[in-house]
Amino acid sequence: MSRNDELLSVIDNMLEKLDTDDSDFYKKDQSEFDNELKNKLNAVAKQNGFDNYDDMLKYQEKRSEQPPCDYCEIYDFVKEAVDNLEYEPKQNGLYKDGNQEALKKCLEKLYKASNIDRLLEECYREEKSINSFDTIRDVKLKGYKDGLYLFSIMVSDAIEELNNR
Repeated sequence: MSRNDELLSVIDNMLEKLDTDDSDFYKKDQSEFDNELKNKLNAVAKQNGFDNYDDMLKYQEKRSEQPPCDYCEIYDFVKEAVDNLEYEPKQNGLYKDGNQEALKKCLEKLYKASNIDRLLEECYREEKSINSFDTIRDVKLKGYKDGLYLFSIMVSDAIEELNNR
């Protein structure tokens, strides 16, 4: 039985008591019911090696966020770099929007990628297809083009960093 099934079983048992005419159960007020449910859920969590059921749920949520991809370590490295990216005040606004759009689009592709070289080539082609004269007039497009270039640098840095470990 999975951890979630154990938690759901506890909740189902409590709800079944409500469905049956268990007179002792109906005499309890809401806080007593909540405390009993919380205690039972915490007991299940402790059986599974957690302090409480909140920790158990957080662990499962974090685990489910892990990407089932071919390049998980590279994805994690690049995602962290994108999340920690800071912009100068003059780059906020349309430039930042375009840059973030490109980075998020490429991250999604990296998550699903089966061949990283093909992905980098695709980003390079898209970057080169954007006319430099258009980027002079369109700040968001400039940010987008720079985001594509920045993504390729981040991936290269991630590969180099992982190879040096």
